Amino acid sequence: MPRQVIIPFRTPHNQAPNPMWGSVLHGMLMEQLSSEKATALHQNRRPPWAQYVTRCHDGGALWVVSLLTQEIERVFDAHILSMLPKEFHLRQKGYSILMQPPVTDRYLVDSWFFESTEKTGNQGARFEITFLTPTAFKQNGKYVAQPDIRLIYYSLASRWNEICDLDICPLNVSEEHMQEVCVSTHVANDFTSESAFSVNGKPIKGFRGTIILTCEKTIVARKWRMLFRYAQFCGVGIKTALGMGAFCLKSDNEVNS
Repeated sequence: MPRQVIIPFRTPHNQAPNPMWGSVLHGMLMEQLSSEKATALHQNRRPPWAQYVTRCHDGGALWVVSLLTQEIERVFDAHILSMLPKEFHLRQKGYSILMQPPVTDRYLVDSWFFESTEKTGNQGARFEITFLTPTAFKQNGKYVAQPDIRLIYYSLASRWNEICDLDICPLNVSEEHMQEVCVSTHVANDFTSESAFSVNGKPIKGFRGTIILTCEKTIVARKWRMLFRYAQFCGVGIKTALGMGAFCLKSDNEVNS
């Protein structure tokens, strides 16, 4: 089942980390693995993990890592968690950082997850969601750098169906159902702005910030509620294994439909 660990570390001279640090730590993790295991992870159509880096109030940094399958959980336990505290060399930076034991270690599945997705009543919902790191989607071979309802739902539902090992029915991603989701869901406010992410020296245009979604249909609101909680582990959009698409559900309120 999905698991999330938050690992504190410090950079030399307490340099402020930026979202691209996710790519740096992804490279560090791959170097801890055998070439066969690293190659196998790279070949996954949907990476079984997501991660990003954020800054602490005390000037340090946090590595937020979500392990979406039991296999990647075993790999991460063996090559990272069981070694902490430890210094890891960052080849891309040319120096080492000291990582401490996790300050948070939690699983997605507990009572609050199921209770939150089984709210009853003839009500819609209002969600405030934040994209913490640059986020983008890919459609018809092109990048999309805006919070599109259809692409958000498809990204999360597809990831849920393909890599989530919870014993819950798959989500419908048919064109007919996608249309139902889009018709009943609206962007009430959009406070996002353009934000780029660099992969192998090439910038990917994305966006960051907060949007407020309203949903009129109870059944669709329940699906969003479940997916938004999962999104806080798996991320949304492309390159989530490198640090893009980090997601936070800021508020979730029922409203009269």
